[in-house]
Amino acid sequence: MCRDVTAAESCRREISRTAGPADTRSVFSDLFNSYICPECLSDFFYIQKPYCRKCGKQLLGSGTPESRQKGPAGTQGLLCRDCAAKERSFRECRCLAVYDDVMQEILTNIKYRGRKEYTQLMGLLAAWRLGPWIAAVRPDAFVPVPVHPERKQVRGYNQAELLAEELSQALYYTGGSGNGKIPVRTDLLIRAKKTTAQKELNADQRLMNLQGAFAVTGKITGHPRLMIIDDIYTTGSTLNACSEVLLRAGAAEIYGLCMAAGTDS
Repeated sequence: MCRDVTAAESCRREISRTAGPADTRSVFSDLFNSYICPECLSDFFYIQKPYCRKCGKQLLGSGTPESRQKGPAGTQGLLCRDCAAKERSFRECRCLAVYDDVMQEILTNIKYRGRKEYTQLMGLLAAWRLGPWIAAVRPDAFVPVPVHPERKQVRGYNQAELLAEELSQALYYTGGSGNGKIPVRTDLLIRAKKTTAQKELNADQRLMNLQGAFAVTGKITGHPRLMIIDDIYTTGSTLNACSEVLLRAGAAEIYGLCMAAGTDS
């Protein structure tokens, strides 16, 4: 965002007072003028090619050539080191921006400081940058990564659910979701176990931490294509754990969309 943190906060506070659902009825360029100043908008490090064609993480080096795959989202390309070494339950994930100081500030404000208005901007940016990919995938629903009820009670909301709702709305108002609004399904997946925050753990500990963490509320009918929404992609453990239980319950394919991800060299 703005180089001066104080100026950035002032900019975002002003934006949050003036932005509203009606702003999203015009073109993206007009929308950004309502939500964010041009200087702040230029501070985002959007993920672009080359990125991992499995998890969407930005590749800073050459990546790893993968075997040829074909699908509605196009998965031919390069893999990061994590995805080259691990099996993934999800078909493909895409991420909006690199998890740098800018995204860390925004996502921390959403998650821990009650700044829910930032989810409007994140939803709009994701619709702008990833809308064509979402349209190619044609998900039947967005499924936000759930938080444990105790944690949600303390925080007052689930940030992934808010991000999913804002993304769905932005796509609908800008024509990116076809004739109808992509539903946000919060009734499919639950957090069955209270876990340690993933950011405090290494890769192996993350896997152990998430064993039995998620459950499906019942049988999923109609073999839907689902897109899981989360704030940050790190090792893929959370997305993979959610994908596994949804596929076992009857989902046809699982995709992921995260607002930020680290880089792979």
